[in-house]
Amino acid sequence: MQALITRPIEDAGTLAAALAARGVTAVSEPLLAIRQRAGARVALAGLQAVLLTSANGARALGRVTTRRDLAILAVGDATAQTARALGFSEIASAGGDVEDLARLAVARLDPGAGALLHVAGSVVAGDLAGRLAAAGFRVERAA
Repeated sequence: MQALITRPIEDAGTLAAALAARGVTAVSEPLLAIRQRAGARVALAGLQAVLLTSANGARALGRVTTRRDLAILAVGDATAQTARALGFSEIASAGGDVEDLARLAVARLDPGAGALLHVAGSVVAGDLAGRLAAAGFRVERAA
C-alpha cells in the first residue's frame, strides 16, 4: 500500500516514518513550501510569552533569535516538541487548537505583565489575537 503525503517537506518525515512502521510506503509531494521572509526579525523586549500555533512557527522563531529562555505557549504537543528540540526550555502545550491555546494563555498569563508575540505564517486559522484582546491582552504578530 502507498500513501501520498502533501505536507511541507519539514513536516513529512514524521508521518512517513509512522506510515512505514505500519507497512505503508509513503510518497512525499509537498503542496507548499515554507519560506522565512528575508530579513525577518522579532522584537522580544518586554514580552511575557511567545505563542506558537505550528511547528513552522517554532522553527522560524529558532532561526531569528538565539534566546532560548523565552516562555513559549504552544498550540499542541507536536509544536511544543519542535520548540523543545530547538532548545527552548520553558514550554507549555495547550494540547489542541487555537481556542485551547487562548484558554491556556488566559489561565497562565497576566494581561498587565507584557505583550504576547504570535509567531505564525502570513495566513492564520482562527482569531487568536481577537480572543486574547477580548481578555485584555496585547498581542503582536510576527509573520
